[in-house]
Parts: sequence; structure tokens; C-alpha cells
Amino acid sequence: MNLPDKSLLIETFKRLSDIIGPERIIWRYDPVFYTGKYDYSFHIKSFQILAKALSGYTERCMYSFLTVYKKCERNMKAVTFSRPDMNDIIKLSENFAQISNAEGIKLQTCAENLDLTDFGITRGKCIDDDLISKITGKHLTIPEDRYQRESCLCASSVDIGAYNTCIHRCIYCYANFNHDLAIQKFNTHNSTSEIITGELSGNEIIRERHDSGTDSLQLKLF
Repeated sequence: MNLPDKSLLIETFKRLSDIIGPERIIWRYDPVFYTGKYDYSFHIKSFQILAKALSGYTERCMYSFLTVYKKCERNMKAVTFSRPDMNDIIKLSENFAQISNAEGIKLQTCAENLDLTDFGITRGKCIDDDLISKITGKHLTIPEDRYQRESCLCASSVDIGAYNTCIHRCIYCYANFNHDLAIQKFNTHNSTSEIITGELSGNEIIRERHDSGTDSLQLKLF
């Protein structure tokens, strides 16, 4: 992966939290999966290190286990990997809960049909209308996003992004399945353009949407 060192990411997370507040920045630890390097012990140790480092800078952590989409299978074909079995999922979740509770961080799952309430873990939603209501001071009731997976609880929203535009090369990412195309699009990025990659030609039809959005920000540290 072409990501910066974790120490730099942690410091960036902290600086952003200082600016916008810990309730507005959510730590994501996902997707959890196993390889020869990323085993049970690795995840426990890494989660503990990150939770301690981010304590006081976030109020919530969301985690999930690897969902293997077809395009992910293609990207990961050179790697021997597996999703933890149910016994390990339970053990990991129990340990994650103990660690996060000790650091004052609420733990939630993302798009997982698991009942982990015995450990104080609830099912969360990345696009959270309750959190948006709290942040904005306005009560919002937003229906669930019907275009997401059945297990997803997210409120209806509009994504700001495009496929094949990231050059980090995370092999488990479903949003990037053609690295050469991602590089091409990345190279056409113009920070003053109205769109993520390239330029408008003048023949486009642009429509404004008024769907519900979010005032919160999530960063992934894995």
C-alpha cells in the first residue's frame, strides 16, 4: 500500500480532531481479515496501540470483517487470506470492546449481522442521522439508504467520490479495481476543477441533489 506511516496518520487524526472536535471524527478499523502477517495477535496488538493513541481524540470506533466482493477476489488473488471464523470474531470483538472501553471509545460494528450486545457493542451506521442531529442541533429522521447492503443501517446520503481514483493500492478495496486507470485519473486531477478528475467540457448536464448529507468525518486507521 502507498499509505503514509501510521505515526503520521495518527498525528493527522489528532490535529483534525483538535480542529473539528472528537465527536465529528470516527476511527475505522476495517476490514479485519487474516493473512500470514495479519493474524489474531496482530489485530489485538494493533487495535490496542491505536485505541491508546486516539483516546480523547474520537468518541467512536467502527469495525467490520472482510466482505469479499468479486473485484476484491481479483485484487487479492496473489494473497492467501481468510475471514476470521465465528469463534475468532467473538473473541476479537470481546477484546476490542475491553480495549475501547478502557480508552473511553464507543465500539460499533459496520454492516455486520452480529449480536454483540453482551460486550456492549452495537450495530452502527457510517452515515448516522442521530449523530448528524446531535452535531447540527436539528432533529433529523432520514430513511435507510435502500441502495446499500441489506445489513447496512446507513441513512440515505449522496457519495462524493468516484471509482478508480485512489492510488493507495489497498488490495481489499472495492472502489478501485483498475490501478492503471486510477493512475490516469489521478494524473488528471485539478484542484480548481468542479469534478474530481479531469475538466468539464461544457456539454455536461449538471443536476443539484438535495438528499440528506452528513457533517461528520470518518478516517480509517488499520
